[in-house]
Amino acid sequence: MQNFNVTIGADSIRNVKQHNVIHTLQKRYHNLNRYRPDVLEEFDVEAIHRFRLEIKKLRAFLRLLNGSGEQQKGLRIGRKLRDFYHAAGNVRCLQLQKEMVLQWCRQFHYAEPLAYLAILHQKEEEAKILVREEGQLLSLEKEESRVLKAAHHGFDDRLEQAFVALKKAALVQFLSAFELNDETLHSIRKVLKDLLYVWNWIGPFIEEAFDPKHFNRDACIKLTDRLGDFQDLCIAMTFLTTDYLDAVPNRQEKTVLQRLHTYCVGRKADVKKESIFLLQPLRSSLLCSDRLPAVVSTSSFQLLNNSL
Repeated sequence: MQNFNVTIGADSIRNVKQHNVIHTLQKRYHNLNRYRPDVLEEFDVEAIHRFRLEIKKLRAFLRLLNGSGEQQKGLRIGRKLRDFYHAAGNVRCLQLQKEMVLQWCRQFHYAEPLAYLAILHQKEEEAKILVREEGQLLSLEKEESRVLKAAHHGFDDRLEQAFVALKKAALVQFLSAFELNDETLHSIRKVLKDLLYVWNWIGPFIEEAFDPKHFNRDACIKLTDRLGDFQDLCIAMTFLTTDYLDAVPNRQEKTVLQRLHTYCVGRKADVKKESIFLLQPLRSSLLCSDRLPAVVSTSSFQLLNNSL
């Protein structure tokens, strides 16, 4: 009788988890449907941010449901939603670049580079056309139906533990690099963001896998914020290349942009040093740990690093 009760209890816990999985997925798709009109009609900066954030949270949750990294059919972001995500991201990058350049011009009392801003505006309008085209091809209802159907197949009790182990292995591999270059720092940020987005599900397993003195939720937020600042500067520099500067006819305006590029290079270097400094406790803790995770398989590692 005692064993029977234990079995019933385990089944009840599994059923609760299954219910919470479905509820979380439905919430994500509800929010996507909520923000989508503002993205397609107004191209509101904040709406685009919220929409893309929901996709990132959905992606992290689907990765959690895939546990060890072997992607189950259906538990993934569909191609049409992925294409829409990237198209909207291009619009947001151009919008943020205009805001950043204007902010820097005010900060350094430079004249606004009007021709350059017009170039960015034109590229933004072109990017919006692609967003509308991708939006017409996207059916969130079909996406949700496919994912929910796959999620109803059951919830493995070991998913959270496998997910954390996979992410920890990825961090060990990234942080073992001789040099933390721009791409590696971006990859580290994506791993940390995945952990943050599903922290409520994996919190106890994080405490088991990581030294709480060097890595907890607050530390994770601080790291991702700083690495986010670094990534913003990396993107900003892609809009200050010679291709953009050569398209500006005004010599004085080009001089302003060259100065902004110089500032951006220096600022990026400073934020990179700060980011690496903030990563040092986690790096030391993981690389000196007696309980390092097993090396993650090549297929799982490649899957982990797919942007979507």
